[in-house]
Amino acid sequence: MRFEQTFIQEIVALTDITSVIQKFIVLKKSGNNYSACCPFHDEKTPSFSVNQTKQFYYCFGCKASGNVISFLMEYNKQSFSEAVIDLAQAANIKLPNVDVHQVDIAKINSLAANFYSKSLKASDKTINYLKKRNITGISAKNFNLGFGTQEWDSLYQFLKNKYKEDDLLASGLISKGKNAIYDKFQKRLIFPIKNHQGKVVAFGGRSLSDEHMPKYLNSPETNIFKKSQVLYGLYECIQKDQLEEIIIVEGYLDVIKLHQHEITNAVAALGTSFSTSHIALLNRYTKKIIFCFDGDKAGLEAAKKALQLTSSFVSKEIQINFIILKNNHDPDSYIDAYKKEGFLELMRKSLSFDKFFFYLLDLKYDTKIPMQKTAFMKEAKEKIQELNDETLKEVMLDELKQKTGINVNTIEEKKYLDYNNPSKHHIIKILTSILIKNSDYYEKLLNKEIINSFNYPPLQSLISIIQKNPEISTGEIISFDEKLSEEILQEQDENFQKFESLIKICYKQKIKKEIKNTLKQFKDKKMSSDEHENLLKLIKKSKEL
Repeated sequence: MRFEQTFIQEIVALTDITSVIQKFIVLKKSGNNYSACCPFHDEKTPSFSVNQTKQFYYCFGCKASGNVISFLMEYNKQSFSEAVIDLAQAANIKLPNVDVHQVDIAKINSLAANFYSKSLKASDKTINYLKKRNITGISAKNFNLGFGTQEWDSLYQFLKNKYKEDDLLASGLISKGKNAIYDKFQKRLIFPIKNHQGKVVAFGGRSLSDEHMPKYLNSPETNIFKKSQVLYGLYECIQKDQLEEIIIVEGYLDVIKLHQHEITNAVAALGTSFSTSHIALLNRYTKKIIFCFDGDKAGLEAAKKALQLTSSFVSKEIQINFIILKNNHDPDSYIDAYKKEGFLELMRKSLSFDKFFFYLLDLKYDTKIPMQKTAFMKEAKEKIQELNDETLKEVMLDELKQKTGINVNTIEEKKYLDYNNPSKHHIIKILTSILIKNSDYYEKLLNKEIINSFNYPPLQSLISIIQKNPEISTGEIISFDEKLSEEILQEQDENFQKFESLIKICYKQKIKKEIKNTLKQFKDKKMSSDEHENLLKLIKKSKEL
Protein backbone atom coordinates (compact mmCIF):
# COMPACT_ATOMS: atom_id res chain seq x y z
CA MET A 1 0.00 0.00 0.00
CA ARG A 2 1.38 3.40 -0.97
CA PHE A 3 0.79 6.57 1.04
CA GLU A 4 1.14 10.23 0.07
CA GLN A 5 4.17 11.89 1.65
CA THR A 6 1.95 14.49 3.32
CA PHE A 7 0.04 11.68 5.05
CA ILE A 8 3.27 10.07 6.33
CA GLN A 9 4.52 13.46 7.54
CA GLU A 10 1.22 14.01 9.38
CA ILE A 11 1.57 10.62 11.11
CA VAL A 12 5.11 11.41 12.31
CA ALA A 13 4.19 14.94 13.39
CA LEU A 14 1.16 13.79 15.43
CA THR A 15 2.93 10.85 17.09
CA ASP A 16 5.06 11.22 20.21
CA ILE A 17 8.00 8.91 19.59
CA THR A 18 8.70 8.46 23.31
CA SER A 19 5.12 7.30 23.99
CA VAL A 20 5.41 4.68 21.26
CA ILE A 21 8.84 3.37 22.27
CA GLN A 22 7.81 3.26 25.97
CA LYS A 23 5.24 0.61 25.07
CA PHE A 24 8.12 -1.76 24.31
CA ILE A 25 11.06 -0.71 26.50
CA VAL A 26 11.58 1.32 29.69
CA LEU A 27 12.83 4.85 28.98
CA LYS A 28 14.43 7.05 31.63
CA LYS A 29 14.75 10.83 31.44
CA SER A 30 18.38 11.82 30.80
CA GLY A 31 18.87 15.56 30.38
CA ASN A 32 16.87 16.71 27.38
CA ASN A 33 16.56 13.16 26.05
CA TYR A 34 15.40 9.72 27.19
CA SER A 35 17.73 6.73 27.50
CA ALA A 36 17.51 2.95 27.74
CA CYS A 37 19.43 -0.22 27.01
CA CYS A 38 19.25 -0.66 23.25
CA PRO A 39 16.52 -3.07 22.08
CA PHE A 40 18.52 -3.90 18.94
CA HIS A 41 21.68 -5.30 20.52
CA ASP A 42 22.79 -6.79 23.84
CA GLU A 43 24.27 -4.34 26.34
CA LYS A 44 24.39 -3.67 30.08
CA THR A 45 24.98 0.10 30.00
CA PRO A 46 22.26 2.23 28.33
CA SER A 47 23.40 3.68 25.01
CA PHE A 48 19.99 4.08 23.33
CA SER A 49 18.83 7.71 23.22
CA VAL A 50 15.45 9.15 22.21
CA ASN A 51 15.06 12.83 21.35
CA GLN A 52 11.43 13.78 21.94
CA THR A 53 11.75 17.27 20.45
CA LYS A 54 13.35 16.20 17.19
CA GLN A 55 11.40 12.90 17.12
CA PHE A 56 14.23 10.45 16.45
CA TYR A 57 16.25 7.78 18.24
CA TYR A 58 19.97 6.92 18.11
CA CYS A 59 22.08 4.14 19.64
CA PHE A 60 25.70 5.00 20.47
CA GLY A 61 26.53 1.28 20.48
CA CYS A 62 25.08 -0.32 17.34
CA LYS A 63 24.35 3.01 15.55
CA ALA A 64 20.67 2.15 15.00
CA SER A 65 18.73 5.33 14.27
CA GLY A 66 15.52 6.59 12.74
CA ASN A 67 12.03 7.90 13.46
CA VAL A 68 8.94 6.31 14.99
CA ILE A 69 8.12 4.41 11.76
CA SER A 70 11.57 2.86 11.44
CA PHE A 71 11.48 1.89 15.13
CA LEU A 72 8.29 -0.13 14.68
CA MET A 73 9.66 -1.70 11.49
CA GLU A 74 12.83 -2.82 13.24
CA TYR A 75 11.38 -3.76 16.64
CA ASN A 76 8.14 -5.42 15.49
CA LYS A 77 9.57 -6.74 12.19
CA GLN A 78 6.83 -4.84 10.34
CA SER A 79 6.76 -3.55 6.79
CA PHE A 80 6.63 0.20 6.20
CA SER A 81 2.90 0.04 5.39
CA GLU A 82 2.13 -2.02 8.48
CA ALA A 83 3.93 0.45 10.75
CA VAL A 84 2.17 3.45 9.17
CA ILE A 85 -1.26 1.78 9.50
CA ASP A 86 -0.64 0.94 13.20
CA LEU A 87 0.42 4.53 13.96
CA ALA A 88 -2.52 5.98 12.03
CA GLN A 89 -4.98 3.80 13.94
CA ALA A 90 -3.39 4.72 17.28
CA ALA A 91 -3.69 8.42 16.42
CA ASN A 92 -7.27 8.02 15.09
CA ILE A 93 -6.18 9.21 11.65
CA LYS A 94 -8.33 7.91 8.80
CA LEU A 95 -6.43 5.86 6.24
CA PRO A 96 -6.70 7.25 2.69
CA ASN A 97 -7.98 5.16 -0.22
CA VAL A 98 -8.11 1.76 1.49
CA ASP A 99 -8.90 -0.89 -1.10
CA VAL A 100 -11.94 -2.87 0.08
CA HIS A 101 -10.83 -5.92 -1.92
CA GLN A 102 -7.78 -6.36 0.26
CA VAL A 103 -9.80 -7.87 3.11
CA ASP A 104 -12.07 -9.83 0.75
CA ILE A 105 -9.20 -11.54 -1.09
CA ALA A 106 -7.60 -12.66 2.18
CA LYS A 107 -10.90 -14.16 3.31
CA ILE A 108 -11.53 -15.77 -0.07
CA ASN A 109 -8.06 -17.33 0.01
CA SER A 110 -8.65 -18.68 3.51
CA LEU A 111 -11.87 -20.39 2.41
CA ALA A 112 -10.20 -21.71 -0.73
CA ALA A 113 -7.29 -23.13 1.30
CA ASN A 114 -9.74 -25.08 3.48
CA PHE A 115 -11.61 -26.29 0.39
CA TYR A 116 -8.40 -27.52 -1.25
CA SER A 117 -7.27 -29.18 2.00
CA LYS A 118 -10.51 -31.20 2.28
CA SER A 119 -10.27 -32.12 -1.41
CA LEU A 120 -6.79 -33.57 -0.84
CA LYS A 121 -8.15 -36.13 1.61
CA ALA A 122 -10.41 -37.48 -1.14
CA SER A 123 -7.66 -37.70 -3.78
CA ASP A 124 -5.82 -41.03 -3.57
CA LYS A 125 -3.65 -40.07 -6.55
CA THR A 126 -2.35 -36.93 -4.82
CA ILE A 127 -1.81 -38.71 -1.51
CA ASN A 128 0.16 -41.45 -3.29
CA TYR A 129 2.26 -38.79 -5.03
CA LEU A 130 3.12 -37.20 -1.67
CA LYS A 131 4.00 -40.61 -0.22
CA LYS A 132 6.23 -41.27 -3.23
CA ARG A 133 8.02 -37.96 -2.50
CA ASN A 134 8.35 -38.99 1.18
CA ILE A 135 6.11 -36.16 2.39
CA THR A 136 4.38 -37.20 5.62
CA GLY A 137 0.79 -36.51 6.58
CA ILE A 138 2.01 -34.22 9.38
CA SER A 139 3.99 -32.12 6.87
CA ALA A 140 0.98 -31.94 4.55
CA LYS A 141 -1.09 -30.69 7.47
CA ASN A 142 1.56 -28.21 8.71
CA PHE A 143 1.79 -26.61 5.27
CA ASN A 144 -1.96 -26.99 4.64
CA LEU A 145 -1.41 -28.78 1.32
CA GLY A 146 -4.46 -29.28 -0.87
CA PHE A 147 -5.77 -30.53 -4.19
CA GLY A 148 -7.49 -28.74 -7.07
CA THR A 149 -10.20 -31.18 -8.11
CA GLN A 150 -10.84 -32.76 -11.49
CA GLU A 151 -14.06 -30.76 -11.96
CA TRP A 152 -13.58 -27.55 -13.91
CA ASP A 153 -15.56 -25.27 -11.56
CA SER A 154 -15.87 -26.97 -8.15
CA LEU A 155 -14.17 -24.10 -6.24
CA TYR A 156 -16.27 -21.53 -8.08
CA GLN A 157 -19.46 -23.40 -7.16
CA PHE A 158 -18.29 -23.45 -3.52
CA LEU A 159 -17.60 -19.69 -3.42
CA LYS A 160 -20.11 -18.13 -5.80
CA ASN A 161 -22.89 -17.73 -3.22
CA LYS A 162 -20.49 -16.12 -0.75
CA TYR A 163 -18.77 -13.52 -2.99
CA LYS A 164 -19.41 -11.48 -6.08
CA GLU A 165 -18.01 -12.72 -9.36
CA ASP A 166 -15.73 -9.66 -9.65
CA ASP A 167 -14.26 -10.40 -6.20
CA LEU A 168 -13.54 -13.99 -7.18
CA LEU A 169 -11.93 -12.91 -10.45
CA ALA A 170 -9.81 -10.36 -8.54
CA SER A 171 -8.56 -13.11 -6.24
CA GLY A 172 -6.99 -14.95 -9.20
CA LEU A 173 -8.58 -18.26 -8.15
CA ILE A 174 -10.97 -18.40 -11.07
CA SER A 175 -10.79 -17.32 -14.71
CA LYS A 176 -13.46 -16.33 -17.20
CA GLY A 177 -13.60 -17.84 -20.68
CA LYS A 178 -15.89 -17.04 -23.59
CA ASN A 179 -18.64 -19.33 -22.39
CA ALA A 180 -17.97 -20.13 -18.76
CA ILE A 181 -16.11 -19.44 -15.53
CA TYR A 182 -13.59 -22.10 -14.45
CA ASP A 183 -11.17 -22.81 -11.60
CA LYS A 184 -7.57 -21.75 -12.21
CA PHE A 185 -5.99 -24.62 -10.24
CA GLN A 186 -7.54 -27.79 -11.65
CA LYS A 187 -5.98 -31.24 -11.16
CA ARG A 188 -3.06 -29.85 -9.15
CA LEU A 189 -1.34 -30.33 -5.82
CA ILE A 190 -1.96 -27.01 -4.06
CA PHE A 191 0.56 -25.07 -1.95
CA PRO A 192 -1.06 -22.21 0.01
CA ILE A 193 1.36 -19.28 0.17
CA LYS A 194 1.36 -17.27 3.39
CA ASN A 195 2.84 -13.86 4.11
CA HIS A 196 4.98 -13.30 7.19
CA GLN A 197 1.81 -12.71 9.26
CA GLY A 198 0.39 -16.12 8.39
CA LYS A 199 -2.34 -14.92 6.01
CA VAL A 200 -2.87 -16.94 2.82
CA VAL A 201 -2.12 -14.39 0.09
CA ALA A 202 -1.73 -16.70 -2.91
CA PHE A 203 -1.42 -20.30 -4.13
CA GLY A 204 1.01 -22.42 -6.06
CA GLY A 205 -0.14 -25.48 -7.98
CA ARG A 206 1.90 -28.43 -9.27
CA SER A 207 0.60 -30.62 -12.06
CA LEU A 208 0.58 -34.35 -11.32
CA SER A 209 0.54 -35.31 -15.00
CA ASP A 210 2.77 -34.53 -17.98
CA GLU A 211 -0.40 -33.92 -19.96
CA HIS A 212 -1.44 -31.03 -17.71
CA MET A 213 0.94 -28.16 -18.36
CA PRO A 214 2.53 -25.93 -17.19
CA LYS A 215 4.16 -27.99 -14.47
CA TYR A 216 3.92 -25.17 -11.92
CA LEU A 217 1.27 -22.44 -11.78
CA ASN A 218 1.11 -19.50 -9.36
CA SER A 219 -1.61 -17.02 -8.44
CA PRO A 220 -1.38 -13.72 -10.30
CA GLU A 221 -0.28 -10.69 -8.30
CA THR A 222 -3.09 -8.96 -6.41
CA ASN A 223 -3.37 -6.09 -3.97
CA ILE A 224 -2.25 -8.43 -1.17
CA PHE A 225 0.32 -10.47 -3.10
CA LYS A 226 3.56 -9.31 -4.73
CA LYS A 227 5.98 -12.09 -5.67
CA SER A 228 9.01 -9.97 -4.83
CA GLN A 229 7.75 -9.44 -1.27
CA VAL A 230 6.72 -12.97 -0.25
CA LEU A 231 8.79 -16.08 0.47
CA TYR A 232 7.29 -19.56 0.74
CA GLY A 233 7.82 -21.03 4.20
CA LEU A 234 8.84 -17.75 5.87
CA TYR A 235 5.85 -17.71 8.21
CA GLU A 236 6.63 -21.23 9.41
CA CYS A 237 10.30 -20.31 9.60
CA ILE A 238 9.90 -17.23 11.85
CA GLN A 239 7.85 -19.03 14.49
CA LYS A 240 11.22 -19.79 16.09
CA ASP A 241 12.41 -17.27 18.70
CA GLN A 242 15.85 -16.83 17.15
CA LEU A 243 17.09 -17.37 13.63
CA GLU A 244 20.85 -17.48 13.36
CA GLU A 245 20.52 -18.11 9.64
CA ILE A 246 17.93 -18.67 6.91
CA ILE A 247 18.51 -20.99 3.96
CA ILE A 248 16.97 -20.22 0.58
CA VAL A 249 16.08 -23.15 -1.68
CA GLU A 250 14.36 -23.30 -5.06
CA GLY A 251 11.10 -25.22 -4.61
CA TYR A 252 8.03 -25.71 -2.43
CA LEU A 253 8.80 -29.38 -1.79
CA ASP A 254 12.42 -28.53 -0.92
CA VAL A 255 11.13 -26.26 1.86
CA ILE A 256 8.62 -28.83 3.13
CA LYS A 257 11.15 -31.66 3.11
CA LEU A 258 13.75 -29.64 5.05
CA HIS A 259 11.16 -28.61 7.64
CA GLN A 260 10.09 -32.24 7.89
CA HIS A 261 13.69 -33.11 8.85
CA GLU A 262 13.68 -30.37 11.52
CA ILE A 263 15.62 -27.87 9.41
CA THR A 264 12.92 -25.28 9.97
CA ASN A 265 14.79 -22.22 8.70
CA ALA A 266 14.21 -22.90 4.98
CA VAL A 267 12.31 -20.64 2.54
CA ALA A 268 11.86 -20.40 -1.23
CA ALA A 269 11.14 -17.70 -3.81
CA LEU A 270 7.93 -18.09 -5.82
CA GLY A 271 8.98 -19.19 -9.28
CA THR A 272 10.85 -15.94 -9.86
CA SER A 273 14.40 -14.77 -9.42
CA PHE A 274 15.37 -13.73 -5.92
CA SER A 275 15.04 -9.96 -5.47
CA THR A 276 16.53 -7.19 -3.33
CA SER A 277 13.12 -6.91 -1.63
CA HIS A 278 13.49 -10.52 -0.51
CA ILE A 279 16.88 -9.75 1.04
CA ALA A 280 15.44 -6.74 2.88
CA LEU A 281 12.59 -8.94 4.14
CA LEU A 282 14.92 -11.67 5.41
CA ASN A 283 17.22 -9.10 7.00
CA ARG A 284 14.41 -8.31 9.45
CA TYR A 285 14.83 -11.77 10.96
CA THR A 286 18.45 -12.81 10.49
CA LYS A 287 21.95 -11.54 9.75
CA LYS A 288 23.00 -14.61 7.77
CA ILE A 289 21.48 -15.92 4.53
CA ILE A 290 22.53 -19.17 2.83
CA PHE A 291 21.59 -19.77 -0.80
CA CYS A 292 21.26 -23.43 -1.81
CA PHE A 293 21.16 -24.22 -5.54
CA ASP A 294 20.67 -27.42 -7.49
CA GLY A 295 23.83 -28.84 -9.03
CA ASP A 296 22.62 -28.56 -12.63
CA LYS A 297 23.34 -25.84 -15.22
CA ALA A 298 20.19 -23.89 -14.35
CA GLY A 299 21.15 -23.96 -10.68
CA LEU A 300 24.61 -22.59 -11.44
CA GLU A 301 23.15 -19.75 -13.52
CA ALA A 302 20.75 -18.91 -10.69
CA ALA A 303 23.71 -18.88 -8.29
CA LYS A 304 25.58 -16.38 -10.47
CA LYS A 305 22.56 -14.07 -10.49
CA ALA A 306 22.22 -14.37 -6.70
CA LEU A 307 25.90 -13.48 -6.23
CA GLN A 308 25.50 -10.37 -8.38
CA LEU A 309 22.28 -9.39 -6.62
CA THR A 310 23.71 -9.72 -3.12
CA SER A 311 26.97 -7.89 -3.86
CA SER A 312 25.43 -4.58 -2.79
CA PHE A 313 24.18 -6.05 0.52
CA VAL A 314 27.00 -8.22 1.81
CA SER A 315 28.81 -6.50 4.71
CA LYS A 316 29.63 -6.95 8.36
CA GLU A 317 25.90 -6.39 8.98
CA ILE A 318 24.67 -9.27 6.81
CA GLN A 319 26.53 -12.45 5.84
CA ILE A 320 25.78 -14.19 2.53
CA ASN A 321 26.85 -17.82 1.96
CA PHE A 322 26.31 -20.29 -0.89
CA ILE A 323 25.84 -24.02 -1.44
CA ILE A 324 25.98 -25.78 -4.82
CA LEU A 325 24.66 -29.33 -4.57
CA LYS A 326 26.62 -32.05 -6.42
CA ASN A 327 25.60 -35.08 -8.45
CA ASN A 328 22.37 -33.52 -9.75
CA HIS A 329 20.87 -33.40 -6.28
CA ASP A 330 18.26 -30.90 -5.14
CA PRO A 331 17.60 -30.26 -1.41
CA ASP A 332 14.67 -32.69 -1.48
CA SER A 333 16.73 -35.62 -2.80
CA TYR A 334 19.84 -34.69 -0.83
CA ILE A 335 18.15 -34.78 2.56
CA ASP A 336 16.47 -38.09 1.63
CA ALA A 337 19.92 -39.52 0.87
CA TYR A 338 22.03 -37.95 3.65
CA LYS A 339 19.39 -37.07 6.28
CA LYS A 340 19.38 -34.08 8.62
CA GLU A 341 23.00 -34.30 9.77
CA GLY A 342 24.26 -34.54 6.19
CA PHE A 343 22.42 -31.39 5.21
CA LEU A 344 23.52 -29.52 8.33
CA GLU A 345 27.10 -30.41 7.43
CA LEU A 346 26.50 -28.85 4.00
CA MET A 347 25.30 -25.67 5.67
CA ARG A 348 28.33 -25.60 7.96
CA LYS A 349 30.61 -25.91 4.94
CA SER A 350 28.73 -23.33 2.85
CA LEU A 351 31.03 -20.92 1.01
CA SER A 352 31.22 -17.33 2.17
CA PHE A 353 30.56 -14.58 -0.38
CA ASP A 354 34.25 -14.06 -1.19
CA LYS A 355 35.01 -17.80 -1.48
CA PHE A 356 32.02 -18.37 -3.76
CA PHE A 357 33.00 -15.31 -5.82
CA PHE A 358 36.37 -16.89 -6.62
CA TYR A 359 34.82 -20.35 -7.01
CA LEU A 360 32.69 -19.11 -9.92
CA LEU A 361 35.66 -17.35 -11.52
CA ASP A 362 37.72 -20.55 -11.22
CA LEU A 363 35.00 -22.34 -13.19
CA LYS A 364 35.15 -19.68 -15.89
CA TYR A 365 38.91 -19.22 -16.33
CA ASP A 366 41.97 -21.48 -16.50
CA THR A 367 44.57 -19.36 -14.71
CA LYS A 368 47.39 -21.61 -15.97
CA ILE A 369 46.93 -19.89 -19.33
CA PRO A 370 48.47 -16.36 -19.17
CA MET A 371 45.71 -14.61 -21.16
CA GLN A 372 42.99 -16.21 -19.06
CA LYS A 373 44.85 -15.38 -15.87
CA THR A 374 44.89 -11.71 -16.94
CA ALA A 375 41.18 -11.84 -17.77
CA PHE A 376 40.52 -13.51 -14.39
CA MET A 377 42.32 -10.72 -12.56
CA LYS A 378 40.65 -7.94 -14.57
CA GLU A 379 37.10 -9.25 -14.05
CA ALA A 380 37.71 -9.97 -10.38
CA LYS A 381 39.15 -6.52 -9.67
CA GLU A 382 36.35 -4.71 -11.51
CA LYS A 383 33.66 -6.58 -9.58
CA ILE A 384 35.44 -6.19 -6.23
CA GLN A 385 35.61 -2.45 -6.76
CA GLU A 386 31.81 -2.36 -7.09
CA LEU A 387 31.30 -3.73 -3.56
CA ASN A 388 30.03 -1.36 -0.87
CA ASP A 389 31.89 -2.79 2.11
CA GLU A 390 35.43 -1.39 2.27
CA THR A 391 36.77 -4.09 4.59
CA LEU A 392 35.48 -6.86 2.35
CA LYS A 393 37.07 -5.13 -0.66
CA GLU A 394 40.47 -5.16 0.97
CA VAL A 395 40.12 -8.81 2.03
CA MET A 396 39.11 -9.88 -1.47
CA LEU A 397 41.84 -7.83 -3.14
CA ASP A 398 44.33 -9.58 -0.90
CA GLU A 399 42.82 -12.97 -1.85
CA LEU A 400 43.07 -11.97 -5.53
CA LYS A 401 46.75 -11.13 -5.07
CA GLN A 402 47.39 -14.52 -3.44
CA LYS A 403 45.48 -16.42 -6.14
CA THR A 404 47.16 -14.71 -9.11
CA GLY A 405 50.57 -13.91 -7.63
CA ILE A 406 50.19 -10.47 -9.20
CA ASN A 407 50.56 -7.30 -7.12
CA VAL A 408 47.05 -5.92 -7.50
CA ASN A 409 46.76 -2.17 -6.99
CA THR A 410 44.56 -1.45 -3.97
CA ILE A 411 41.49 0.63 -4.47
CA GLU A 412 42.30 4.31 -4.35
CA GLU A 413 41.76 5.73 -0.89
CA LYS A 414 38.51 7.65 -0.67
CA LYS A 415 38.94 11.41 -0.48
CA TYR A 416 36.63 13.91 1.13
CA LEU A 417 34.66 14.47 -2.02
CA ASP A 418 34.20 10.88 -3.17
CA TYR A 419 30.43 11.14 -3.14
CA ASN A 420 29.74 7.58 -4.29
CA ASN A 421 30.82 5.78 -1.13
CA PRO A 422 31.79 8.02 1.79
CA SER A 423 33.29 6.40 4.86
CA LYS A 424 31.77 6.85 8.31
CA HIS A 425 34.10 9.76 9.11
CA HIS A 426 33.86 11.35 5.69
CA ILE A 427 33.46 15.11 6.13
CA ILE A 428 30.48 15.33 3.77
CA LYS A 429 28.73 12.63 5.83
CA ILE A 430 29.37 14.52 9.07
CA LEU A 431 28.02 17.66 7.41
CA THR A 432 24.87 15.84 6.32
CA SER A 433 24.38 14.32 9.79
CA ILE A 434 24.56 17.72 11.51
CA LEU A 435 22.05 19.23 9.08
CA ILE A 436 19.58 16.34 9.58
CA LYS A 437 19.51 17.09 13.29
CA ASN A 438 19.67 20.89 12.91
CA SER A 439 17.63 21.77 9.82
CA ASP A 440 17.48 25.45 10.88
CA TYR A 441 21.23 25.77 10.13
CA TYR A 442 20.46 25.85 6.42
CA GLU A 443 18.50 29.11 6.67
CA LYS A 444 21.29 30.67 8.76
CA LEU A 445 23.83 30.28 5.95
CA LEU A 446 24.66 33.54 4.21
CA ASN A 447 25.91 31.74 1.10
CA LYS A 448 23.80 28.68 0.37
CA GLU A 449 25.27 28.21 -3.12
CA ILE A 450 28.34 26.51 -1.70
CA ILE A 451 26.54 23.73 0.16
CA ASN A 452 24.08 23.42 -2.73
CA SER A 453 27.02 22.67 -5.04
CA PHE A 454 28.09 19.54 -3.15
CA ASN A 455 27.07 16.62 -5.35
CA TYR A 456 26.37 14.14 -2.54
CA PRO A 457 22.89 12.61 -3.17
CA PRO A 458 21.81 12.26 0.50
CA LEU A 459 22.77 15.88 1.18
CA GLN A 460 20.97 17.06 -1.97
CA SER A 461 17.84 15.13 -0.92
CA LEU A 462 18.04 16.67 2.55
CA ILE A 463 18.44 20.21 1.23
CA SER A 464 15.48 19.74 -1.10
CA ILE A 465 13.31 18.61 1.85
CA ILE A 466 14.42 21.55 4.04
CA GLN A 467 13.84 24.09 1.26
CA LYS A 468 10.21 22.95 1.02
CA ASN A 469 9.73 22.56 4.80
CA PRO A 470 12.01 25.07 6.63
CA GLU A 471 10.78 24.17 10.15
CA ILE A 472 10.86 20.40 9.72
CA SER A 473 11.98 18.09 12.57
CA THR A 474 14.47 15.24 12.32
CA GLY A 475 11.73 12.63 12.57
CA GLU A 476 9.75 14.27 9.77
CA ILE A 477 12.86 14.48 7.58
CA ILE A 478 13.32 10.70 7.88
CA SER A 479 9.66 10.18 6.95
CA PHE A 480 10.37 11.96 3.65
CA ASP A 481 13.49 9.92 2.93
CA GLU A 482 14.04 6.97 5.30
CA LYS A 483 17.52 6.35 3.84
CA LEU A 484 18.64 9.58 5.54
CA SER A 485 18.51 7.74 8.88
CA GLU A 486 21.65 5.91 7.68
CA GLU A 487 23.45 9.27 7.50
CA ILE A 488 23.01 10.10 11.21
CA LEU A 489 26.26 10.11 13.17
CA GLN A 490 26.86 11.04 16.78
CA GLU A 491 29.15 14.07 16.92
CA GLN A 492 30.17 15.71 20.18
CA ASP A 493 30.18 19.20 18.71
CA GLU A 494 27.29 20.08 16.41
CA ASN A 495 27.11 23.87 16.76
CA PHE A 496 26.61 26.22 13.83
CA GLN A 497 30.24 27.38 13.84
CA LYS A 498 31.43 23.82 13.27
CA PHE A 499 28.83 23.39 10.55
CA GLU A 500 30.14 26.47 8.73
CA SER A 501 33.77 25.41 9.11
CA LEU A 502 33.01 21.96 7.68
CA ILE A 503 31.35 23.55 4.66
CA LYS A 504 34.46 25.65 4.12
CA ILE A 505 36.81 22.64 4.41
CA CYS A 506 34.61 20.59 2.12
CA TYR A 507 34.43 23.36 -0.46
CA LYS A 508 38.20 23.80 -0.39
CA GLN A 509 38.64 20.09 -1.08
CA LYS A 510 36.16 20.36 -3.92
CA ILE A 511 38.10 23.24 -5.53
CA LYS A 512 41.43 21.41 -5.11
CA LYS A 513 40.01 18.35 -6.79
CA GLU A 514 38.72 20.45 -9.69
CA ILE A 515 42.19 21.99 -10.10
CA LYS A 516 43.85 18.57 -10.04
CA ASN A 517 41.42 17.16 -12.60
CA THR A 518 41.89 20.17 -14.86
CA LEU A 519 45.70 19.89 -14.78
CA LYS A 520 45.44 16.15 -15.46
CA GLN A 521 43.09 16.74 -18.38
CA PHE A 522 45.48 19.15 -20.07
CA LYS A 523 48.71 17.36 -19.23
CA ASP A 524 49.44 16.51 -22.87
CA LYS A 525 47.46 19.21 -24.69
CA LYS A 526 47.26 22.96 -24.72
CA MET A 527 44.53 24.89 -22.92
CA SER A 528 42.40 27.48 -24.65
CA SER A 529 42.42 31.01 -23.25
CA ASP A 530 39.01 30.46 -21.62
CA GLU A 531 40.14 27.19 -20.05
CA HIS A 532 43.29 28.83 -18.73
CA GLU A 533 41.25 31.68 -17.28
CA ASN A 534 38.93 29.24 -15.52
CA LEU A 535 41.94 27.44 -14.03
CA LEU A 536 43.32 30.72 -12.68
CA LYS A 537 39.95 31.49 -11.11
CA LEU A 538 39.94 28.12 -9.37
CA ILE A 539 43.49 28.66 -8.05
CA LYS A 540 42.56 32.14 -6.80
CA LYS A 541 39.44 30.82 -5.11
CA SER A 542 41.49 28.07 -3.44
CA LYS A 543 43.95 30.63 -2.01
CA GLU A 544 41.09 32.77 -0.70
CA LEU A 545 39.73 29.82 1.23
